Amino acid sequence: MQPAEEISTSLLNARIGLLHYPAAYVTKSGVMAAYMAHGVVPVLVQPDPFGGKLKAGTHFAVRDTSIKRGAEIAQTAAMWYDENVHSRQTAEKILTLTRHAINGYSRPIHSSRR
Repeated sequence: MQPAEEISTSLLNARIGLLHYPAAYVTKSGVMAAYMAHGVVPVLVQPDPFGGKLKAGTHFAVRDTSIKRGAEIAQTAAMWYDENVHSRQTAEKILTLTRHAINGYSRPIHSSRR
């Protein structure tokens, strides 16, 4: 397994990233998220790439999409990712809860009960 820093550097140097995944499910893909976060043009090679929140030719390319639009697609995908990423917020919440548990924080952090 490569360190995250090396993988990130490789992605920053990549122009395109291939996915064989239905478009309706790409918003759940960690690989797709990594491509979008690093400005890589996601190219779906699935035969029927339409459906879901992301759109072919706007957020990702398909086999017949002109690579000349690659920079535009990468930018649109990165903006969508920045606006819709929730994993960072979830990770921060888990980290906070873990720190409280390790430090012996005994009462609930958020509770409407009294």
